[in-house]
Amino acid sequence: MKRFRVRGFTLVELMIVVAIIGVLAALGLYGFRKYLSSANSGEAKSMLASMKIAQESYRSENLTYAGCDGADGLPKASTTGDLATGWLYPRALTAINDRKIQWGGASNVGACFNAIGFRSTGAVRFSYGVRSGLPGATVMHGGTLSPSDAAFNTNAGMNIGVLTPREPWYIAIAVGNLDNDNSYSLMTTTSQANEVQVGDEGE
Repeated sequence: MKRFRVRGFTLVELMIVVAIIGVLAALGLYGFRKYLSSANSGEAKSMLASMKIAQESYRSENLTYAGCDGADGLPKASTTGDLATGWLYPRALTAINDRKIQWGGASNVGACFNAIGFRSTGAVRFSYGVRSGLPGATVMHGGTLSPSDAAFNTNAGMNIGVLTPREPWYIAIAVGNLDNDNSYSLMTTTSQANEVQVGDEGE
């Protein structure tokens, strides 16, 4: 009877297989992270689209857009100065991280958002802010929240100003920190733009 010799895998062959599996796993992980980042930024884009609807509805009743500065929880036709960190909701800039937070809680900015019909039914990763102005008013530009927020200005600086405001206007922003570091993701929309402008979406 003829004997058959069983041949096993050599060490080189096993190492090649392990290397191929490692490369495939790395590609899969990269794709998964990109998918997560896109899903998270989808929240901000959806919320800013809701803000556009809320603002247009508010303007149809009040002939102007609403700004929320957190002073008393009431919408204002004109909010002066750059969008300060305290005008963000549901978290201030320094408290934003990669975790979701429930929409709600006692806050003048939150009450103002409710008054103009802007809210979320679930938890959110981004914080939101809105500033409004009258025709010819000083316009926020350059992507600043306030001059003291150097980390934000450096990492997410972008032109979010409204040019030549001949009509009432607003600027709405969404700020996130999806990988919990010192850089921020910024998305904005204005009364004069149909699309959401994205700055450093994946940080």
